[in-house]
Amino acid sequence: MFPADQQTLRRMKLAFHSITGFPNVVGAIDSSYIAVKTPSLYEEVFVNRNIGVHSINIQAVCNPDMQIINLVAK
Repeated sequence: MFPADQQTLRRMKLAFHSITGFPNVVGAIDSSYIAVKTPSLYEEVFVNRNIGVHSINIQAVCNPDMQIINLVAK
């Protein structure tokens, strides 16, 4: 879960700064396409035009301890 309290956010910013040298970073973000079997309903919604297969996009945010604090799968 993404932190809301100022003490945790400050600790995360300091930890990321010591790792990367970038100030005020609270998370590292990345995304990836995950292939799925062709669905029987709404098939066209899952067509990935970039790679030509059916997929969903996964986006994750990690804290400086490499723990996932936010995840979106669509």
